[in-house]
Amino acid sequence: MIAWNGWLVETTFWAGVGLILLSFVSILIIIQIWRGVAPTRLWQRFRQHRNQKAAKKETIQAINAWLSGQDDKAIQSLQRVADAGGSDRLPRAMTLALGWHQGDWLERQAELLAHDPELKTFAHAIAAQRLWLLNEPAQFMNHVQQHEALQHVPWLRQHYWQALYEQGHVEQLLDQAQVAANIHPDERNEWVAKAAIAALKRNFGNAENGRSILKKIPKAIKALESVVAVEIAYLVSIKEHDQAFKKLQSTLKQNTSEALLSLVHTIVVEPTKKLNLIEQHEPAQPSALYCRTAGQLNLALQLWGQAQNWLEKGWAHQDLQCGVLLADLFEQRNMPDQANKLYKQLALSKPILKVE
Repeated sequence: MIAWNGWLVETTFWAGVGLILLSFVSILIIIQIWRGVAPTRLWQRFRQHRNQKAAKKETIQAINAWLSGQDDKAIQSLQRVADAGGSDRLPRAMTLALGWHQGDWLERQAELLAHDPELKTFAHAIAAQRLWLLNEPAQFMNHVQQHEALQHVPWLRQHYWQALYEQGHVEQLLDQAQVAANIHPDERNEWVAKAAIAALKRNFGNAENGRSILKKIPKAIKALESVVAVEIAYLVSIKEHDQAFKKLQSTLKQNTSEALLSLVHTIVVEPTKKLNLIEQHEPAQPSALYCRTAGQLNLALQLWGQAQNWLEKGWAHQDLQCGVLLADLFEQRNMPDQANKLYKQLALSKPILKVE
């Protein structure tokens, strides 16, 4: 008989023993169940799962930010990955970025693409960088063209445009440089100008293609001195001399450049027009290039005195061409003593030819 708090339980001895054993076993089972489904452990597992999921998501965000050139955002995402306890996605990505020169790299790339398709752009970007480092510009360019997203990766875009330029796809480069997003204006203008110059030079003598290229070039780029010089050379190549002269005149009104003035020699128009043009834009302190240009134009018009005056100024700058032209002028004017003296000076002084 067991009495407790007003209750009385009566049973046999062995039934009581069995009840006690059953109660003890039940308590052990309950304790085990409690340990297995303890709220704190469930919460820890839930939190760990949540952190791993967040870390995995932040890893892809960090990689995408890095690919798009947003380094600050990438660093912030990586910090959140560290705070969440890390991610197995990041080591896999790093093993692909490192060891690009190893023989099993292609196998590791295929394994990453199969295991984590979300890292596809990253894997292809590293593959493109690998081709560039292996000095395979043609394969690099083809790879980037096959995966259009890579053309928007800033550090790959530079290599891609360089490959387009070196492989002669300058018209394609001209189009892409003008519409590219997230690029500094100065950098864009530099590439557009570079592509425009190369495209025009490739089409010297081709009136139709050259004019089509000129229409694509923005006005601000067409006003650059280097581009104007090539445009004038292009117009001369298609025998559009009057148009080339007008282009030179209009440009000099905005930019009095002695380098551009020297291009007047390549244009076939009335010599007096060319002489009048350079006289209108005579600088306060003429350089050797200007002196040479003025001297040559005066020689063409047989204005010997003016020609001699400009060539002597150019020779004072130690300009070799001016010295040779001046010596030749002395010979033409039957002045052998002055010519011989100048030839000796040319031989002894070793003047430097200044290209301006």
